[in-house]
Amino acid sequence: MKKKLLFLFSIAIATILMSFATIQKSYSPDKVQTPEGNGFNIPDNVKSVLDKSCLNCHGIDGKGKAKIKWNYGKMPSYSKSKLISKLSKIEDKINNGKMPPPRFLKKHPDNRLSHEEKETLTSWASGLATDLSK
Repeated sequence: MKKKLLFLFSIAIATILMSFATIQKSYSPDKVQTPEGNGFNIPDNVKSVLDKSCLNCHGIDGKGKAKIKWNYGKMPSYSKSKLISKLSKIEDKINNGKMPPPRFLKKHPDNRLSHEEKETLTSWASGLATDLSK
């Protein structure tokens, strides 16, 4: 009888410990938290520039040969470090004139970023990366 009680008690303790471990895994303080909860909050002016000049290649349904795809829905699940890295790459590629690529712009001149659009994207990326790193 004592063995059965000890066995049941052990199972109960193990179950409780496993439930705490599951709760702990599901909560990650370095995941990006957004006000909307299910989507990443991107200002309309930034989203319109991304939609116009970036997502033809980098979008989920993009037809270009982009190495990196942009998925608004996945962004809240990224760790802070991954998101900061992506934002830094955006800022770097735009500032260095690598995005949109000159070869692409020859065929699609409407996708060229104006000076104001470049400033909008780089300011947003830089500001958000700074906020996330705090």
